[in-house]
Amino acid sequence: MVSERRSALPRGLAPILLGSLLLACAVTPAHGFDGRRQGFVLGATLGAGTTSFTQQLTFPGTDLPAERSGEVHEHGVVTGLRIGYGLDEHLVLSVEPLVDWFRTSDPVRREVTVSDGLAAATLSYYFHDGFPSLYVASGAGVAVWATPMESHTTRQLGGGLFVGGGWEFQHGLGAGLSYAFGWPSRTTQGVRLQTNTKTFRLALHATAY
Repeated sequence: MVSERRSALPRGLAPILLGSLLLACAVTPAHGFDGRRQGFVLGATLGAGTTSFTQQLTFPGTDLPAERSGEVHEHGVVTGLRIGYGLDEHLVLSVEPLVDWFRTSDPVRREVTVSDGLAAATLSYYFHDGFPSLYVASGAGVAVWATPMESHTTRQLGGGLFVGGGWEFQHGLGAGLSYAFGWPSRTTQGVRLQTNTKTFRLALHATAY
C-alpha cells in the first residue's frame, strides 16, 4: 500500500513559504539577525526519527469491508526548515516543514523511499529570554505521505499535529524531541487509501536570529 508524483510537499506550499519569508523581511528591518529572538528567524533541522504507520483501504459508497494493514515501524533521517517571527524574547511563530525519510517495503516487497512530512504552523515558547533556555512547541498543519524517488507515484495529503520541547544550549543552537501524528489520504477511482502515522523525532536545530 505504501507506493503511492514526485513532490513531497503540497502544491502551493512553496509560494506560501516564499511569501512568508518576503513578508518577514519587509516588516522586520530593525530586528532581523541581531542576536535576539524578537524579529525574523530562519533555521534548519537535522536528526533521526522513528515512524510507526498503518494503512487502510476503504470503498466509499459500497458495502465492501475496509482492509487494514498491520503496524509497521521504520527508522530514518529527519530534515526541516524554519521560517518565522519572534513576537518577543519568549514567543516565536513559525512555519516549519519537517520530513522524515526512510526505506520500507511496498505490497509487492519492493524497497521504496518514503517521505513522511508535516508542514506546520508552530508556536514556540522559551522559558528564558536569553541562552541557554528550555522551550516547548506545538503546531498543526498539512501532513504529506509520498514516495518522491519513485516513478508513477502519487502523494497523500491530510491533517497533522505535533508537540515537543527541547533545550537551546547556546545562541542559535539547540536539540529537541517531538511527537507527531498525521492522517494523510487519497481517493482514486472510488478507493480511499489513508495512512495513519506516529513519528518520534530527536533533532538538532540551528537558528539565525
